[in-house]
Amino acid sequence: GSDVAVLFQMVITRINQRRNRSSLFVNDEEILIAGLIHDIGKSRIPKDILESKERFDPEGEEMQVIRQHPEHGAKILTKMQMPEPIINIALCHHLKLESSLLSSYPNNKTYEHASEETRLLSIVDVYQALVGHRSYKKPWAPASAIRYIFNLVGTEHGADTYSDFHQAMGIYPVGSLVELSDGSLAFVTGVPLMDLKRPQVVLVKNSGGEDLTNNTLIDLAETADLSIVKDISTYEVYGKDSLQKFANLNIK
Repeated sequence: GSDVAVLFQMVITRINQRRNRSSLFVNDEEILIAGLIHDIGKSRIPKDILESKERFDPEGEEMQVIRQHPEHGAKILTKMQMPEPIINIALCHHLKLESSLLSSYPNNKTYEHASEETRLLSIVDVYQALVGHRSYKKPWAPASAIRYIFNLVGTEHGADTYSDFHQAMGIYPVGSLVELSDGSLAFVTGVPLMDLKRPQVVLVKNSGGEDLTNNTLIDLAETADLSIVKDISTYEVYGKDSLQKFANLNIK
């Protein structure tokens, strides 16, 4: 969806800036389009299979049908004369480092066929599925999702791609809710350049647990006596209003 596309664009832009390298994509719009239509092949999958809430047998017929969506997508995008990097993303975003895994498809392709951009999109895709709001699950805290993906490095994802993603997102991605060493709560508002454990944060609750109406910005890189002790699910504290809460910060 659009969440994946926007995040994908941000991550790629940050990586390219940091490495001072040019993108496979002509412009930002192309990156967004790639993120938006990477699953276009799902339009060819019967709705009852696509929208089913049941867990299909990994070896079963339904999964065989679902696993065809990258090839459908590549065919559609080739007909539309989309640029090669966009077609590669549609075709190869489910390929895993270990192509023997059932979750790695198409079967006739391996991780080597996926461009660096495609490998990155597959991580962004997993991340967004974990932190996003779905009807059937609670969203994960961003930092927990990043740790979860770290555990898939070496089997599903390559170390270099993960490292790029991790540097771009930070340990505590923007919008994460964290508890500081004095017991106060704060939202992370920036990814630090040097020490990923010390981002800029904005206080939302004091150490007594009271909501603050004026939110102070603190740069942990310059505040030696404060540190992050743990990440907290915004959902647990603010429920469905967490994005609103972050958007309405009154920073002083």
